[in-house]
Amino acid sequence: MPPRRPSIAARAKNFVRSLRYSRSRSRTLLVALGVFLLVTFYLSGGTRELAPDSVGNTQLLRGRKDFVDFEAAIRKLPQHNPDLPPPAGRNGRYIFFRNQIWGLGWNNILEEILLNTHLAHEANRTYVMMPFHALAHPAMGSASDAPHIPLNAFMDAPTSGGAWPPGDKAPRSVDEIFYEQVCPKKDRVELDTEAAPVSPKNSDAKTLMDFWSKKLREMPDRCVEISKGEQIFNYYLTGSARVLTVFEDFFASPALKAFKWSKLVTGAVHRNQEVIAPSNRRSSRPYILPAKGQLEGLLAMHIRRGDYLEHCTHNADWSSTYASWALLPQLPDQFKVPEGAGGGNASAEAIEAYRRVCWPSNKEIVARARAMREMHRRLDRIYIMTNGDPEYLAKLKADLKADHWEKVSTSRDMKLTWQETWIAQAIDMEIGQRAQVFVGNGFSTLSANVVIMRLAAGRALDTIRFW
Repeated sequence: MPPRRPSIAARAKNFVRSLRYSRSRSRTLLVALGVFLLVTFYLSGGTRELAPDSVGNTQLLRGRKDFVDFEAAIRKLPQHNPDLPPPAGRNGRYIFFRNQIWGLGWNNILEEILLNTHLAHEANRTYVMMPFHALAHPAMGSASDAPHIPLNAFMDAPTSGGAWPPGDKAPRSVDEIFYEQVCPKKDRVELDTEAAPVSPKNSDAKTLMDFWSKKLREMPDRCVEISKGEQIFNYYLTGSARVLTVFEDFFASPALKAFKWSKLVTGAVHRNQEVIAPSNRRSSRPYILPAKGQLEGLLAMHIRRGDYLEHCTHNADWSSTYASWALLPQLPDQFKVPEGAGGGNASAEAIEAYRRVCWPSNKEIVARARAMREMHRRLDRIYIMTNGDPEYLAKLKADLKADHWEKVSTSRDMKLTWQETWIAQAIDMEIGQRAQVFVGNGFSTLSANVVIMRLAAGRALDTIRFW
């Protein structure tokens, strides 16, 4: 099936990205400024196909209102030492994906950077990380207020400079500042994906991974940049079944196996333990949320709202499949593109078929939750991962409680700091990853990433469901 067709806003943002690294910087800045104004117009009035999956509480807890502490922590990482022996240090071997996508949602970027980290590991090169610019996640204010968030605010993982598993001697990721220090311009080699014999536009993920890992491993040049052409693992690829060919290799990769959420993420979950803790406790002792492992009795459900109904119709119009890892054939609840979808103008019947699994009604949500409880008898409470407005969520919570759930809570019930609000998606994902059962939206990259993380954590297939 064809991959998801991006909205005009998403395509405009990607166009800005393509201009970002032009050799003529002054001209690029002027052109990019004009395009930015155009994008701002579309984002204010058009469909935001890749809008945030979840938002935090607007009543912020006390805490710092920047990410300087995380930036400082990255600068202090031991690999930022030019005197280290190869493949690190001033004589090390580096790969910088300078054409990495930007301006899209966190989970679009997460998919790409995890695959890029795996590629760097296979090529025995140091991965050069970049912060996440939260343009698509205006948690507070407009997109122009969006911070550049260091990756270690989201994760403690090889991608963000964390350690590889014991015994793995691959070089650890570094930031762009250190890369530019040890790789002056005269030492850099720029590559164009469009000039390669395998194209990101039509090749499958394993073909791309095998080609580029071999090429980068065999190149004698120390400092290599993928700076031109489409991203190797672009969102057309990750939005289609072409990504599945790399699943076995990626699933076994230290880039995934060593992935952990950051202390900022896990700390927010722990501090909000009352939101997801059992209501009826048999013991008088205070409930202590386990630091890791499965959250027994908890059903996590990903419910997209906001302008997502338009996105669901968009999916029907272009006969979209589920996204990336949600397409794995071993998962239950497979989605078959219905007759009448596609061609840019889906039939009413096809739109309704998409709506049921993309924008479920309250009645359908209650029925799905009940079905999960019948299959998994210990389930007694629900956490809703959502960007829904308070009025809608109050009605949904009432409907679910009327069906005899002990507790129903949502993303809106979380009490977060300024920093945590900007990474609220990751906080929801940690809960979704650890819940006893997860019901996701197969069209969402957030749900798709929760799927791969649940599989990596050893969760049973029948605990990973869709609408």
